[in-house]
Amino acid sequence: MVELITAAMREGDWGAVLRLMHAQRQGPTTAPAGVGYDLPPFYREFEDVYRQLYWCYDLCNSWGWGGALPPVALFLNRSRRWTRVAGYAKPGATAVNGRVYCAISVTLNICARGNIDSLMTLLLHEMTHIWQFANGRRGGHGKDFKNEMLRLGIDEARRRVRVGSTADRICREAQMRHPGLVSRLRLCFHSTHRPTKGMDLAFFRMMMESR
Repeated sequence: MVELITAAMREGDWGAVLRLMHAQRQGPTTAPAGVGYDLPPFYREFEDVYRQLYWCYDLCNSWGWGGALPPVALFLNRSRRWTRVAGYAKPGATAVNGRVYCAISVTLNICARGNIDSLMTLLLHEMTHIWQFANGRRGGHGKDFKNEMLRLGIDEARRRVRVGSTADRICREAQMRHPGLVSRLRLCFHSTHRPTKGMDLAFFRMMMESR
């Protein structure tokens, strides 16, 4: 197993590295004993951020849609270009074991300047697009999108979350469980290391295969 992991590291096949390490019951960022290779520094430093974001997705899915939405891959966009796009949902972004999955990208340049409420509201926004994709609806911000957001308790026109709504309860639960998540996102944004979409997808595949 060590030889296989070492070979995958030398070739830069991080998806294979993560799968092999998981199969060996090692942490995904732990190199085999005696091996002078390791995962890219960004992922060693911020693995907890990815796991917390996936936890947030599962929370929103459970409380917002009764767990009916499919799993998605999560990307961290560290671009420093000016943009108003805090995130986006993309259908058919990757495949694991022959099944196609959507993805959600989070723009750190915007999200890292907010708080847990704005982060969870963004996640619910993008997950509403996932709900559209999963139900064969046309993407966009039309009537069905707005009605679904209102059902969750989010009035985007007024930038309000209704007190006592599903969205409000999700925000409070996330704040209680992961109060330092947004601070960690700020560190991600300012890190001297950089993530890649390939590694983002590798983490997603590893987590899917571990379920």
